[in-house]
Amino acid sequence: MKESLERRELGVKRHLVRRFFLLLGLGLLHATFLWEGDILTLYGSIGLFLLLFINRKKKTILVWGITLFILSPLLLLDFKEIDKKNKVNENIITYIEKSITIYSSGTYSEIYDDRNNSDPLEIDELEYLLLLILTPFIGAPLFLIGMYAAKNKWFHHPKNELPFYRKMMLLLIPSGIILKML
Repeated sequence: MKESLERRELGVKRHLVRRFFLLLGLGLLHATFLWEGDILTLYGSIGLFLLLFINRKKKTILVWGITLFILSPLLLLDFKEIDKKNKVNENIITYIEKSITIYSSGTYSEIYDDRNNSDPLEIDELEYLLLLILTPFIGAPLFLIGMYAAKNKWFHHPKNELPFYRKMMLLLIPSGIILKML
């Protein structure tokens, strides 16, 4: 998007900020009135965070991407939840069962009320705010690695890069499966 905006001699940051706030706003509306698992809110918040890296060197982007990738699981550690794990699991099961019933036979107002007032994790407003602030840091590493790949023009000539893609696929798919199993 940056390169396209530059070719058209348009203000890159201005257009991207507007786009990311639009995504964030549409995502919040969608999450409030239609479905809580909206991805647009995540894309908007990550996009705003990534503006910090738009004119950075490739190495800087890679270092930040790898660092955040390694540190992001630590951002989600909540030690008080370890003691409540069984209760949280029971709450989530009850929440899912209730949601299935409401989504399958409830009215829009019942679905809206359930979606905006049920909290299976029983976390307070401060924890929600903290989660909202941390979200870009948790999601950004993969986007930063993607920015690094784009700056290296890894995707400009896919047919020429096919042997590299195959090698990476043979390395990353088994690694991902093993890590996911762990």
